[in-house]
Amino acid sequence: MKLQALSNGARFVLLRTGQRFEVLGRRNGYQMNVKRADGTEGRLHHSCFVKPIVKAGGAL
Repeated sequence: MKLQALSNGARFVLLRTGQRFEVLGRRNGYQMNVKRADGTEGRLHHSCFVKPIVKAGGAL
């Protein structure tokens, strides 16, 4: 899955490095503002390959 498919607030793992991030929003047409697990902010290209983090559990 590519980063551009995720919405604001979504948590994900960057497949290339294994780092955990959270989507803060779009900066422009091709960059996304993200927050790393350690609290620092940065930008990633929208075409980066990611794996969303989905919490276990739900309605029975």
